[in-house]
Amino acid sequence: MRRTPGYRALLPIGPLTVCLFGIALCASPAQAQKTDVLVLSNGDHVTGEIKELTRGKVRFKTDPMGTVYIKWQEIVSITSDKVFEVELESGQKFFGSIQPSSESGQDEIVTGKTLVGLRHLAVVRVSPIKDSFWSRLDGSIDLGLSFLQQNTQFDYNLGAEVKYRAENSRTSLKISSIIRLQNETETTNRQALTVAHVQSFAPKWFWAGLGAFDANAELSLDGRASAGGGAGRWFVQTNKINLLSWGGILYAHEKFEDQEGDNVLNGIVATMFDFFIDADRSSDIHASVDIIPSFTQSGRVRIESTLEGRHEFFKDFFFKLSLLNSFDSKPPTEGETNKNDLALTTSLGWSF
Repeated sequence: MRRTPGYRALLPIGPLTVCLFGIALCASPAQAQKTDVLVLSNGDHVTGEIKELTRGKVRFKTDPMGTVYIKWQEIVSITSDKVFEVELESGQKFFGSIQPSSESGQDEIVTGKTLVGLRHLAVVRVSPIKDSFWSRLDGSIDLGLSFLQQNTQFDYNLGAEVKYRAENSRTSLKISSIIRLQNETETTNRQALTVAHVQSFAPKWFWAGLGAFDANAELSLDGRASAGGGAGRWFVQTNKINLLSWGGILYAHEKFEDQEGDNVLNGIVATMFDFFIDADRSSDIHASVDIIPSFTQSGRVRIESTLEGRHEFFKDFFFKLSLLNSFDSKPPTEGETNKNDLALTTSLGWSF
């Protein structure tokens, strides 16, 4: 098993994350005018800027109150001349501005010179389509640290994600880094970087593209670079639950400890599930399972699974508990090698 003695420099994922998020945060895109108007069920009119509707709540930025979250069912009507992507439970998408409808319980989307009436509660996602690159970004970053003085042990885990929205597509960059440092002994690490692109081509159907790099000392994996793609479908898409799956082909070049690098052709079946708990402070549960059978190495199957719980304890700040598991049925190494690596992490984070 590969170990690194002493306090070596962290792998590049840590500095890379800092650079990427520093660029995202330091950029200063022009502020959109806060001219959107929401009419609430109690008769109040609120003026501000619609940031997004997702999982049953509208993120709404105002001047006097800052950013607030308003339950979708508490909103009677919306008036905005900006361009939005509006997605329904059926998977249909519409692009245009939003105005009140003469029909109770409906919204009207203005697409060119055409008005489309939509049932209010059938809407599951509203995303502004802006001109600026930076204004289309959102994401989160979280960090967990622990230190034991007795054996001078330092544990570090970092998670980060950036998403870019465009019409009918989403692109995301996700980073996970777990490192254990111990004075005059061993350093263990687990690193992962994933870039994913999803392009809708029909209601509830999409193309998926994936690029990734991962390393895991517990599994004697020095490094693996992967790229592939396929097609998938949303099976459930509501303000409470999201369930999707996709399948395709994944090519990888991997190097294990004391082994030559090898090229591997794999299949992939990926499933993701999200559940949203609506309370005074939002909570999310996310689960994903990737099953990766090898076409070039008979009998070998890899499984990557994640279970995450996230609870917002203050506006835009959250606590996260993550359970990560990697399994390889036939790691191509000599001698005894672990087939499974399980990691449990806690962290505090900020979303933007």
